[in-house]
Amino acid sequence: MSELVDNLVNEIRVLSRDIAGMDDDNPRRADLIHEREQLRIRARHLADASRHPDAVQRQIEALEDRLDEIERMQIEPGWSERHHAPRIQDPGAYRYGINRAITDDHADEVASIKAQLERLRSTRPDAREG
Repeated sequence: MSELVDNLVNEIRVLSRDIAGMDDDNPRRADLIHEREQLRIRARHLADASRHPDAVQRQIEALEDRLDEIERMQIEPGWSERHHAPRIQDPGAYRYGINRAITDDHADEVASIKAQLERLRSTRPDAREG
């Protein structure tokens, strides 16, 4: 399997070199970029599949912990917000802006973590059998 991954990496390098040498308006550029991304996905999948299941599980747990950590940064509704209907002022207004900033600041990281979790979970033997 290592040889197959090495071959994929070599193909990716060749495509990257070809892409770098092309003008941005070259009609083949988009196709080569897509082909390179497909090869990268295949190489990652093969590499993940060859990892020890315990290592994959530890990485999954670490990624899940990071998602939980980001979620815990959010400000929960305060007492006045939970027990009083908003009248003239919105008692939760302060937290909306803060929570939106937290969400926006971590959006790329959260998307990356979710993609990694999906990929890693698909390599586990119990995930492949079901």
